[in-house]
Amino acid sequence: MFFREAYVDLARAEGMLQVSGLDWTIARATMLNDKPPAGRVHVDFEANATGGAMQLSRADYAMALLDAVEDPALIGKALGICGPK
Repeated sequence: MFFREAYVDLARAEGMLQVSGLDWTIARATMLNDKPPAGRVHVDFEANATGGAMQLSRADYAMALLDAVEDPALIGKALGICGPK
């Protein structure tokens, strides 16, 4: 696998964050694009976000990140953020 080492490093970093004692929220995006925002996203709590579209506008991802930062219910969660269905 071409990105194998990168994914191993990513999993290691996420694991360290999860046991750090800090408040954390992990956001994993699908493929980002420069298309206009749809104004909504699909959020999934599985290791690989699969419930929405594979592509996600950068503007929609930014909106989802801002929403996540303001939501204390998402502390300690890993989010898969996809484009809307």
